[in-house]
Amino acid sequence: MNATPKVTFALLSLAAALSSAPLSAQDKFADIATARYQLRSTLVEPAPPELPQKFLPVENDPQAAFRPMHTLSTGAELKAELAKLREQYAPYMKDVAPALPVSRASVPLDVFDWRI
Repeated sequence: MNATPKVTFALLSLAAALSSAPLSAQDKFADIATARYQLRSTLVEPAPPELPQKFLPVENDPQAAFRPMHTLSTGAELKAELAKLREQYAPYMKDVAPALPVSRASVPLDVFDWRI
């Protein structure tokens, strides 16, 4: 019998479809999805642990009371506060990194020869 590959594939596909094995025996994932399982009643939910009671001290500390900051109402106050903060953070804003070496070759374009 001299059959082409398409005909051979079709015959093999038909033979596989008509095989005596049921669909569930071929599809293991369908078996898992449709299977009915009994719930385990032996699982026990653990109780929360017994913890000792902790009492925090209650003291009236006037320094711990919340005091709102002074609000800035004029531009002069804002500039003065910004100057104070700039002075405070000046040591952290210094540029102390070494200069990077120039590694890119550049050609200055300063002379042109225009021809029209």
